[in-house]
Amino acid sequence: MHVIMVIDGSAGDLHPYLAIGTTLLQRNHRVTILANDLYAKIITSQGFNFVSSGPPKELQDRWAMPAMWEAKTAFATAWRYGVAPNLRRRFRQITDLLDDETVLVSSQMSCFAARLVQDALDIPLVTAWVSPLQFMSSHVPMELKVRNRPWLSPHIAKAAKTWFIDHFVGDRLCKNDINHVRQDLGLAPVSSIIRRWVHSPLASVGLFPSWFSPPQPDWPSAAALTGFPLFDMSSSLAPNVELEQFLFNGPPPVLVATGSAMSNGKAYFTTAVDALRGLNLRGIVLTSAPEQLPALPSGFMHCPGVALPSVLPRIRAFIHHGGIGTMAQAFAAGVPQLIVPSAMDQIDNAARICRIGAGLQLAMPICTSTLSQALQTLLEDQTMARRRESICKQMEMDSGVLACARAADLIERVGRDHLPAGERSHVERRSSALAD
Repeated sequence: MHVIMVIDGSAGDLHPYLAIGTTLLQRNHRVTILANDLYAKIITSQGFNFVSSGPPKELQDRWAMPAMWEAKTAFATAWRYGVAPNLRRRFRQITDLLDDETVLVSSQMSCFAARLVQDALDIPLVTAWVSPLQFMSSHVPMELKVRNRPWLSPHIAKAAKTWFIDHFVGDRLCKNDINHVRQDLGLAPVSSIIRRWVHSPLASVGLFPSWFSPPQPDWPSAAALTGFPLFDMSSSLAPNVELEQFLFNGPPPVLVATGSAMSNGKAYFTTAVDALRGLNLRGIVLTSAPEQLPALPSGFMHCPGVALPSVLPRIRAFIHHGGIGTMAQAFAAGVPQLIVPSAMDQIDNAARICRIGAGLQLAMPICTSTLSQALQTLLEDQTMARRRESICKQMEMDSGVLACARAADLIERVGRDHLPAGERSHVERRSSALAD
């Protein structure tokens, strides 16, 4: 079987697929990853075949837009400047890689082009989602700071919220772009883009456990959950002697991080450092963009990158953005988490960690006093400590290795049931119909 993974997004979006891909390689499947050049080194270092989807500047320019980090504008910005202009190009890039043994696996924002390929060419596709946000439900609506209507009953309010997001956020933004390409491919128009159409009818996989997001009655019929597929990037990082000395020569520090895509985190880091100083806590500030940092006082150090599985068990608490991969690693380590989300799935992830009683969240922008108070509560609350310990034990029993195995099993099942995928002559005929 030839598994082609189509990845668009941040390093946190990529890592779960590297973990699953490694399991597939161990089962003697071929794995090709179509991704931005920014990730060429780590992808090839893990033994995968890498194919470029574009230069780093394409991602970096988008990440530099302030609207990417606002809850109300993030998805629209990602769509207008990332997904929509590249639908036809990404379609061609995927079809150029197809062979008679191909099973596609798509990530968050790559699902649109992958679904077009599936519909046009009858290629087996597994849509794999790193966070619960993509499983829209009227029973547990996504958290995106959409205004609640107090004059509606709770059930109607939830259904109305989901309907609004589906029709006025999803279809209003995405439907015309999708259907223009579908028309060129000789396909019928579609609607309910982000609630229904993005999910492969063969398998739509949630890469998270049911205790984090229980399955809902109105999820797609092909939905399945695997647990968190954890990726350890230790082999891709050089030993950090300074970090080891810092951890050894004092009490456990607090780790402060934003997502790998964040480009405007200076105020966030400054506030976090001030709060930790006020509480007499040491800190490690994690960012690949040191220009975002304030002058770090004694008791603090900067790291451009760390292998979370080796560092998290040795820290006091973790202040971060709420990326699902980061959150999963912290769950596995049992570390206290204070989430400061910006946009996209981060807000929904933060709401879920609070819902299960395992952490706290603060809305941006944050101030020193609010952050200090929340961190004190996080460190002192024994109920949350017991919940974290319970989750940590649960993840020991239901490990990232098992999650990768479940995901690989689902991909293999789709391959067994749906390969060969039909005549490849359709690839050239339909791909050539797309104009730039």
